[in-house]
Amino acid sequence: MTTYLLRRIGSSLIALWLVLTLVFFALHLAGDPVRLMLDPSASEETVAAFRESLGYDAPLVVQYLRFLGSVATFSFPDSLRFRVPASDVVLEKVGPTAELAVTAIIIAVAVALLVGYLGAQARRGWVRALVTWPVSVLQAFPTFYLGVVLALVVGVQLGWLPTGGSGTPAHLVLPALTLALALVPAIARTLRASTVRVAGEDFVRTARARGLRRSEVVGRHILPNALLPVITVIGLELGTVLGGSIVLEKVFSWPGLGQLMITSVVNRDYPVVLASVTFLAVVFIVLNLLVDVAYGLIDPRIRIGARGRV
Repeated sequence: MTTYLLRRIGSSLIALWLVLTLVFFALHLAGDPVRLMLDPSASEETVAAFRESLGYDAPLVVQYLRFLGSVATFSFPDSLRFRVPASDVVLEKVGPTAELAVTAIIIAVAVALLVGYLGAQARRGWVRALVTWPVSVLQAFPTFYLGVVLALVVGVQLGWLPTGGSGTPAHLVLPALTLALALVPAIARTLRASTVRVAGEDFVRTARARGLRRSEVVGRHILPNALLPVITVIGLELGTVLGGSIVLEKVFSWPGLGQLMITSVVNRDYPVVLASVTFLAVVFIVLNLLVDVAYGLIDPRIRIGARGRV
């Protein structure tokens, strides 16, 4: 397990380095970052002074090394709008985004497991179709469109829930439900396909031949093995959670990291944008590392396969 864990950590660090390097050089390819942050009418003296204050007058290699140092310590220049360190601005918004993401994942996993299991175990075709067709319909709608529809129907027309802001659990329902509905199709379809596949394996037929009850066959033999691909899908869908929350926070005026990023881009607050992207990259890679480790703990064959590869 130690070798497997070290391999996963090593590959995650490489992936993080590549992402951060891409972010750094993409900024410079897009143009002079100082010009992007300042008003186009700024004088050359103002541009030169601002460039020196941020350290952009140094050679590109030196800037890159300083950037990696800032990432390692998560200490970025002051926000141009808030006049405090950009890292402090980002960390202040992490709580609302984490609350939204965790709530959405819990709802999505609970609904998807139920739908996927019922779709796989339903003995009548019309029951299976009744369970699975809404999932197929959901998969056709973009996340932001679902958010707008729910806000108009549930919030505006019915008046059951607030359509924006924060402060109470009611404000969390619509954005979390919207994000969860975007995650349900992939998880439910994966569980259904995996359950059907595992149900046809020899060890399942042997368990049935031994006279075990249906609940025992499903609970002890089918579900534990069928859940392995689901864990992988959940890990991959974490990117959907992070990306979807950026859009939905703007739709529902949720005061999280996503809305901060959009506002910072509009206001040309580059230090906050850079700190936000860095934080999201680190979180995404760490979460995927945890999924890989969990996968290895659940299925020892993964660790054995990792040791066998050169």
